[in-house]
Amino acid sequence: KGATVKFTKPNGEPVAIDAASVVSIRAPLPGEYAACVRAVITVGRVTQGVCEALAKSRALLRARGAAV
Repeated sequence: KGATVKFTKPNGEPVAIDAASVVSIRAPLPGEYAACVRAVITVGRVTQGVCEALAKSRALLRARGAAV
């Protein structure tokens, strides 16, 4: 496992994501997640909506070695 980045789940709980395992990051589709979700991170076959802005999320992941 590599460096982890902490994000905020739609319910306000923290979630740590292994930057090296991230496959992609994108904006949420309309109605896909709760209104606070501003980025969707994919790790393997699992997707996690996070409340941090897409650009900020991408920058945080790249700073920890993610290729997104």
